[in-house]
Formats: sequence, C-alpha cells, structure tokens
Amino acid sequence: MRHLLRSAVGLFRAKWWAIGYAVAVVAYLLHVGALALAPLSLVRAAPASCCSGSSPSGCSGELGRREWTGIALAATGLAFLALSGGAKDGQETADYSVVAMIAFESGLVAIGVALLLSCRGGRVRERQGVLLGVAAGLLFTVTHVAIKAATGKVDTSVGEVLATP
Repeated sequence: MRHLLRSAVGLFRAKWWAIGYAVAVVAYLLHVGALALAPLSLVRAAPASCCSGSSPSGCSGELGRREWTGIALAATGLAFLALSGGAKDGQETADYSVVAMIAFESGLVAIGVALLLSCRGGRVRERQGVLLGVAAGLLFTVTHVAIKAATGKVDTSVGEVLATP
C-alpha cells in the first residue's frame, strides 16, 4: 500500500501480466460496445452462459447434482430469454428515467456494500464466498446499467455522456 506506483510499474514490466491486462482492456471495450448495441439482458446473459459449464474444482472433475441443476436452470433461463427477446435495437432499450436509475443503482450499491461489510464479521465465515460473489454481481450490475444508460446517448457529445448519472 505504501508503494502503489512502484507496484504498478512492476506489474506492467511482467510480460504476461501486461499481456493479460491488454486483453482485459480489449474485452472491456468490446463489452461496452455490446452494451451500446444490444439489450442489457442479452449482454448480461452471455457471460453467464459461458461460465455455467465449469466445475467448482476448476476445469476438470465431476459435476455433482447441484452443478447440473444450476446448469439446467441457467440453460432454461437463457432459452426463455432467447424466445422472449424481441428484435429491439440496443438504443431502444437505453431509454431510462434518471430518477429511477439513480434509485435503482443506489439500492444495488447499498445492498452490495452491506454484503461486503457483513463479510468482516466472523459469524459468516462459511458463507463468505457466496456473500462476496453476490456483492460483486450486484456491483457489476451497477456498472452495466450505468454504461447502458450512457451509451444509449449516442446522439450527444462525449462530455454529455460522461456527465450522465
């Protein structure tokens, strides 16, 4: 913590870390582009469909009944999403009420922060991973909703996009 700049420089000097970081930046830009072009529900569903086939023990190992149930539920949800998804353009789905968005995102942030703070106590040790996962999901949702709202304003200037809630 006392040598943040030195740590950052050291990380970028590591070849594979720098390559990984560059790949992550490109992936983020593609994700933002997808949010601008497609409905939020489809963009959020794509990463879920990619992760559903991995086992908790990594890339190998047998999946138990719980994992197969989770995969079946995710696949069913994705199928319903595909069947119910209209042909709406991504820009048509970016219309929002600023007050409603701020209220929604404030609620998500409050719940996410409460979950993060609840992990500090010793009573939830066995559920700490689940709580952190839910908190991360909620906070990622906050960023996705904000990006979707900002990219829906393609007819405005860059300054106006950056000034949106």
